[in-house]
Amino acid sequence: MKGLVLRITILLLVSMAFASVAAQAADSTDFRLLVTDPTTGVTTVVTNGSASDGNTASNIIDFNGQAFEGGLYTLYALHATSILNADGTGALTISGQVGCNGSTGCGSLQIMIEDDGYAVPSAGTGFVANLEGYNPVSKSITSTGTLSTGASINVQTWFGTNNGEPFGSSGTVATPADASSEFTAGSSTTGFSANSGVVTPVFSGSSYSQFEQVNLNFPSVSGSVKFTVTSTESVPVPEPTSLLLLGSALLGVGVLRKKVS
Repeated sequence: MKGLVLRITILLLVSMAFASVAAQAADSTDFRLLVTDPTTGVTTVVTNGSASDGNTASNIIDFNGQAFEGGLYTLYALHATSILNADGTGALTISGQVGCNGSTGCGSLQIMIEDDGYAVPSAGTGFVANLEGYNPVSKSITSTGTLSTGASINVQTWFGTNNGEPFGSSGTVATPADASSEFTAGSSTTGFSANSGVVTPVFSGSSYSQFEQVNLNFPSVSGSVKFTVTSTESVPVPEPTSLLLLGSALLGVGVLRKKVS
């Protein structure tokens, strides 16, 4: 029984040690999702916390079960997260399942997310981006994305080295002058995955932004795609407060161990 109490106490203390790393967007008012048809110009912008956002959390946007362009596309699930790492840098992720309902294809669809106000890390800090799959039922990332035959996906991620944004609330897309490319990948095969390797950006301001773009193309067939694009610091560094709390937790564990023995 004492051993069980000790294990539970350890878990609680370690959880408290990392509770100071808030699960929130860097700037929820600038955390946005954009869906647009680049041919027709039909565009929807969903800002974190707006009426169109199906999730009340300050770091999550859900835009699910939506018909787009009169039902030409079905946005079965679009799930975006913006989370602060321990040192204030950002982990930005867009996942989704999108269907094309046109029997002879749908053309192209562009999906973007942006957030700003992340803390610039120490010089030489590395970042990594991934293209993977998505399970919309469990809202979990899978190792491989899936794509209907005849369709294709192309993705790109950037840093705004001086906190620039590509579209804002207006939905008009323009690449910021401070954009620094991180990752580009594409596939037309039914299963896909890609990794950027470690990228070391050079930041020019006191804070930075991240933005990601997914281009889907259904040129001649109906079908669907499940994907995830994520970008984060390659090895997030615990913030000093977390380390202090963790140290206190471990000290407490030592005291408890003494008492139990």
